[in-house]
Amino acid sequence: MQRLNRIASFGAFSLLLITGCDEQATSPGVATRDTAALLQTDSLAYTLRPTSVGYQAEIGVTLTNRTTGTIFIVNCGGATGVQLEKRVGIAWQGVWSPVIPLCLSPPITVPIGSTYRTRISIFGGYPGTNAYPQFSVADVTGEYRAIWGSVLSTYQDWLPFGDPLPVEWRTSNRFTLTAEPR
Repeated sequence: MQRLNRIASFGAFSLLLITGCDEQATSPGVATRDTAALLQTDSLAYTLRPTSVGYQAEIGVTLTNRTTGTIFIVNCGGATGVQLEKRVGIAWQGVWSPVIPLCLSPPITVPIGSTYRTRISIFGGYPGTNAYPQFSVADVTGEYRAIWGSVLSTYQDWLPFGDPLPVEWRTSNRFTLTAEPR
């Protein structure tokens, strides 16, 4: 009987351990760096600081060209379209993108083997205000990734501007954003 109780206890413990590991693997938490991503953030954690009208932060990013050709980034005076996606459950949801002027500057070029460094200035107006852009979720604290739009493998000065890089090449490593209390 004692042997049967030990086996049952071991089985229950094993099930608890497996369940705990499985739950932790899908739960958002402290991000680990995905070194395969061409787009890397300079940190794995950022703080959104409250202002009188919204949250703000700066995220340093580096794009390393490990492709077989030059990368072209469509921009307006250096402003580019970077969208932030937040992990909501097991899915990623677009929750923030910047306001960008409508102009066309010469493309930012990143030759093979080169890197391009820039900063993403994040501003999100508080819900219910007329300050934009705003985060589309009430709880902004969480796990994020950045998706860079209009990053191309070819370029021309008319629409469409070129062939987009695959989205996985324009997606950053995961990181966390934590909103300080207002």
